Amino acid sequence: MNLELEPGDWVDDFQIVRVLARSGMGSVFRARQRTAGRTVVLKVPHLHLESDVMFFSRFSAKRASGCA
Repeated sequence: MNLELEPGDWVDDFQIVRVLARSGMGSVFRARQRTAGRTVVLKVPHLHLESDVMFFSRFSAKRASGCA
């Protein structure tokens, strides 16, 4: 089963337009936000890291500061 997001896939209100980068920790996409009608950069961590409390703590801190 392929859990990688690809162009055309949806994450909540965001449709993936293009893959910008992939790494061991996550992927970065150009996406279109449906409700706001704007293009955004969306950073998504890999599912295999969902149980890593320290990783998500750092990821959430970066998101709160506007870095993610």
